[in-house]
Amino acid sequence: MILWFALISLACDPQEAPGPPPTKLPHVPLKLTLPEGWVQDPSHLTKDPAKGGTILKLVRNSAVPGPPRMEFSLTPLSTETPKVSHLSRQVSKHTKELQKQNNLTPQSQREKQITFAGHPAIRLEQSYTLGPKPTDVAVTQFSIVTVIAERGLHITIAGRN
Repeated sequence: MILWFALISLACDPQEAPGPPPTKLPHVPLKLTLPEGWVQDPSHLTKDPAKGGTILKLVRNSAVPGPPRMEFSLTPLSTETPKVSHLSRQVSKHTKELQKQNNLTPQSQREKQITFAGHPAIRLEQSYTLGPKPTDVAVTQFSIVTVIAERGLHITIAGRN
């Protein structure tokens, strides 16, 4: 899946990969090489990064409704560095809340401890359908939660199957 490969490029040294120059992620010491066909979406970004929220959003340059997306979010500034396990539980809790509010039917969920950009991380993979019937729109979502520069970083990649 192209979304996953784009995310992997974050964990690599940007000088190793040929192509366009990397884009710096706001407020964290990471760079991302934008995959071909992806553009930044400036809507709904946090106004005050100290309070946390979405710092970068990427979408496919496509006219198709519900295109794949990537979102990068930070936790609010705090006097305590967050723990990856706590961040993972928050993401899982948020997904369960969405299930109650929307016509979201979970299909599968997996969790794996990984290293991301040299930092301990947890990769969550979820698949679900949108709508009241299992035959409705199927979505796969990957999330990576990690701590970089004493801030929790949550990266979500989601798209229709």
